[in-house]
Amino acid sequence: MQPAARPPLNFSESGYLTVLYLVGYYKTMIKICNSCHNEFKIRPSRCNQKYCSQRCFAESRKKGKNIICHTCGKKIYKRNSDLKKSKSGFYFCSKTCLITWSNTQRKGEKHPNFISGQASYNKRAKEEYGEKCANGEKCPLSHLILPSYMYEVDHIDGNHKNNHIENLKVLCVWCHRQKHWG
Repeated sequence: MQPAARPPLNFSESGYLTVLYLVGYYKTMIKICNSCHNEFKIRPSRCNQKYCSQRCFAESRKKGKNIICHTCGKKIYKRNSDLKKSKSGFYFCSKTCLITWSNTQRKGEKHPNFISGQASYNKRAKEEYGEKCANGEKCPLSHLILPSYMYEVDHIDGNHKNNHIENLKVLCVWCHRQKHWG
């Protein structure tokens, strides 16, 4: 037995396309999926079904937005609750992209721990005075060639928040320990 000719498509009052036709011995309805807008066939007993698959049903439940990663430009989906959490207003597809962006934003004076160059006083003092002990010939290690990690920066007035170059001097580890623990 051949299936009946397909009647013209028409929408019901609820907005769903419903068409009944016989396929073999079964009545079948044709509906249009609310998510993907493709036609699908169902039995009349399932007339309340609105989606052609579980995937379409899951897609229809999403309330967030598709946005673009600020670093790499990849298209990503974010829930509304995640969209509200962003302090910077930028969104990222992964922690790698977040850290890449964060590292460019948190340098020098933009770093949250930066207080008048506090994070870089060690480097500035060694560039200004060189890597040699400020005690000169009084230093017991002055005749040795020491690696750079053996030199430390001392705060002359003892205030570790005063990082002006005039308040800093470079000492070898021996002299620095002698000054503080004497």
